[in-house]
Amino acid sequence: MIYLPDQFRAEAQEIARRDGLPLTSVITRMVAEALGRPVPSYCQPRQQVEAQEELPLTRAS
Repeated sequence: MIYLPDQFRAEAQEIARRDGLPLTSVITRMVAEALGRPVPSYCQPRQQVEAQEELPLTRAS
């Protein structure tokens, strides 16, 4: 368990939302970066799925 001031928590939660990650993964990434350690792969931002076009269907199979 870790205590974060409300403002820090709100900003970290926004980063987590943007990156598609749990808050704990974002904090782990920040700590690793601050310590100059490698960032675990599970803490990397998830790739955003680009908008996909719907294929036109002329008839049902």
